[in-house]
Amino acid sequence: MTPPASRSIRAEGALIALGAALVIAGVGALAAQRWRSQSAEAAACCRFEGAAFGMTGAQIRERFEGSGAGAFSSAKEGVVEVLRWDRKGAGGPWPESIRFELHDGILTAIRAKLEPGGVLTDGPPLEESPFSVVARRPLADGRIDYVALVRDCTRQQAEIAAILGAARASDAGAGAPDAGPR
Repeated sequence: MTPPASRSIRAEGALIALGAALVIAGVGALAAQRWRSQSAEAAACCRFEGAAFGMTGAQIRERFEGSGAGAFSSAKEGVVEVLRWDRKGAGGPWPESIRFELHDGILTAIRAKLEPGGVLTDGPPLEESPFSVVARRPLADGRIDYVALVRDCTRQQAEIAAILGAARASDAGAGAPDAGPR
């Protein structure tokens, strides 16, 4: 027969373990909800012809509005899956190619050389939100280099810092106040 004190200690241990498991499950659920919420907000702030941040490769292929005017191909570059769309034929409203980059199976970057005058090219040179950075840079041939990046993708942090640094340096050179840290 087990002494009453020993049963009490076992019961306390079981309750502590159960409490810890509930806390861990709760924290995990909150983190997952926060990620889903941020992904939804990131997708809402950066849409590219039907494709949006947070989509999978299959969703991009299904929802990209230019799908009929071109063809998709995919390749792996290290940990990044690159989904590339190439236009069929010459001319038309679509760029020659668009590069969608997926990290852990989720769209985190969009890159394209766009003709001027479109909705995506008519914005400011730099757009920032808590979830993304969009940069537009004129090219020598008249097209616009369009880059959209998700902020919380660790593999893009250096590129985001370079884009923001170049924009701040450009603003400082033009006489605009420096928005950087002091």
